[in-house]
Amino acid sequence: MKILLSTHHLYRWSGSELVTIELAEELSNLGHEVAIFSPIGAPRFLKPVLKNLKPLWYKSTAANVSLTDFDVVYSHHQTATSLLNAQKECFWDKGFRPIFIYNHLSPFEPFEFPGPFVEEIIADVILVNSPETGRKIREFGERFSDFCVFPNPAPRKFSFKKCRSSSRKLERILAVSNHRPGPLRVALQNLEKLGIQVNYLGRPSNEKRIEPEDLEGVDAVIANGKTVQYALRAKCPVFCFDSFGGPGWLTAQNFEAAADLNFSGRCTPRRSSPEELVREILDGFLSEDNRGFSIEPFFLEGHLEKLISHVQAIGERGPLRLPNSPDFRAKCRHEASIYSLITREYMKQPSVASWKRPQEFQGIVRKIQQMTKT
Repeated sequence: MKILLSTHHLYRWSGSELVTIELAEELSNLGHEVAIFSPIGAPRFLKPVLKNLKPLWYKSTAANVSLTDFDVVYSHHQTATSLLNAQKECFWDKGFRPIFIYNHLSPFEPFEFPGPFVEEIIADVILVNSPETGRKIREFGERFSDFCVFPNPAPRKFSFKKCRSSSRKLERILAVSNHRPGPLRVALQNLEKLGIQVNYLGRPSNEKRIEPEDLEGVDAVIANGKTVQYALRAKCPVFCFDSFGGPGWLTAQNFEAAADLNFSGRCTPRRSSPEELVREILDGFLSEDNRGFSIEPFFLEGHLEKLISHVQAIGERGPLRLPNSPDFRAKCRHEASIYSLITREYMKQPSVASWKRPQEFQGIVRKIQQMTKT
């Protein structure tokens, strides 16, 4: 299939960026033609990503995207609205459209919620990253009760046997966080004083994409969110804790509750002292309970196989038609204007401010496209 992945921003390694790029890589590996649309990006981020991925193309301007080129349009942040609004008359005259997939990645971030009009009318598949997000999305109306959980699953490259998950001694920890709370920071420093090696990843000093080699030789991972799925797939014990708190070591007893809230730590909100965290990390590492749960529900290829089968079944029913109504186009225009305000504010972010002039950014995109063709 020809698949367009659309997301609002691609300029640093955070949640939606990781989901988008990992989907692009896996779909490309499966033989699908993948393209990316994102109105905001940073060259330092895009160059290595696009060089390795070599998608069909990358576009930052909705007017340069023809939806008739695609079988499927996958959308974060309601970016599909700007694409629909920018289509030429021939698209609307033809009356046929691709399959639309919407993914929602947070139960509390408003930018991840359904838009006011378009998704409810045109979505064929609605995804959420956790049951908690699904419960929130359901509040937006009956249409949003029919969703599938797509739980930020980890790609197959994290299935390896080089972590020290069978170790009986805690010697090396990988600590991943963009917002590590003070007590945990002090606890990790105290563990280092005890001779335990701690490798740190995350903002502000060591922001990068998590790769399998980061988990090689590690006895345990301290993190929340998507990093937890990576560690699970690598069969590495996880101490789930961050700014929201957390259950600590993932066990058969707390795993389901932690997964329900996307391993955010909100399942067990608490404040712990550095001394309490050190004691919990050291005493709980030897527990057999931190191995007693299934990790297969967090394999990307399994979820993607189900999603592709679902999409193909929709396609087999016959061509999908656009809503034949001036009212729908008016709603597209209205919703696009709302989201243009969000884009305008994102353009003020320091990490993208130097590329805010469209002509300059388009020049960078052209250079990246030339690079991916060679």
